Amino acid sequence: MKSPSPESNHEFDLENPPNGAWFEKTFDGFIVGATTRSSDAFILVPFATAWSGCSVGGICWLQIVRGEFNLGFSLLFGTPFLLASLFLWAINLMLICGKVVVTVEGHSGTIFTGVGSIGRTKRFNWLDISTIREQECEPNTPGHQGAKIVLEGKERTEFGTWLKQNRCYFVLQALRKMLAERETSR
Repeated sequence: MKSPSPESNHEFDLENPPNGAWFEKTFDGFIVGATTRSSDAFILVPFATAWSGCSVGGICWLQIVRGEFNLGFSLLFGTPFLLASLFLWAINLMLICGKVVVTVEGHSGTIFTGVGSIGRTKRFNWLDISTIREQECEPNTPGHQGAKIVLEGKERTEFGTWLKQNRCYFVLQALRKMLAERETSR
């Protein structure tokens, strides 16, 4: 994802987000976010269903049918398959109904990545942020969509790998615009 230089973000329209993204000014800051919905779920959900059913179900079901259920055997051989199934379903949930939300209130900022209220929250000091840029993701990054957003200041914070290109671009430009407004108001 290549975006225009930060100088051109004065042309960026916060009132016209792409489908699945949003921006809202609050009393003491702003909220910008986007869903992580992706059509990739149409492929991954059936795969995860088959994987879960065949692997975990197969190990336990065969024992139950034979009337020889062995909890030790099930735990020993089933745990890796169960963990892989849970990992697949976590990815599916992000692709179906996940979100990335950046909230700034005064000097305090948070980045939430997850589903509903379950997820990961990173905290940062908005006043310490000096640069907001994009960076290409490594191909093995979970949820890799091409690029991530990097907030740089006293500390470095990265996020947004789950976002599709147009949503990532919107969040990136909204943050840049708000950073530029913060700098002009100082």
